[in-house]
Amino acid sequence: MLNDDLDEDVLRKRIRTAGYCGVISLAFTIIIGFALGIFSGAAGIDPTFVYVDIAVLSLLIYGTFRANRFAATGLFVFFVGSKLLQWHSTGSMSGIVVAALFGWFFYHGMMASWELPGVLRALAAREQRNDRCPKCTQPIIPSAGRCTACGASLTQRVVAG
Repeated sequence: MLNDDLDEDVLRKRIRTAGYCGVISLAFTIIIGFALGIFSGAAGIDPTFVYVDIAVLSLLIYGTFRANRFAATGLFVFFVGSKLLQWHSTGSMSGIVVAALFGWFFYHGMMASWELPGVLRALAAREQRNDRCPKCTQPIIPSAGRCTACGASLTQRVVAG
């Protein structure tokens, strides 16, 4: 767990951020493919591998945007694996700062996608219990220390009146 106080909006933002980083990574893959002439076969590299890379990355990004935890995990593993393979084949660790930044966003997106179902279950259970502010009877918003409608503290016992 990253933090016990995370709410649905924070988790969804982390998932979206990981998805946007995936789109940027996909764009770089396509641009570099065209720049190096990989798609035309001019670089001496089989373009099939690049097409497969683009297809897999696209599917994982789509799944990440849909908050699929296996797709988000796959995106993180695919990114780290491709960077390790790239660094091993070239013999240099070029772009490690950008890779670390993207890896950080992918990691947090992956963790958020695993935590989101638990948060949604807790929200559904809270709604089924019909938790309401004891002062104004408005529904309680999770992780808020105060009622958003009347400002009453939710951690203290309030006498309705």
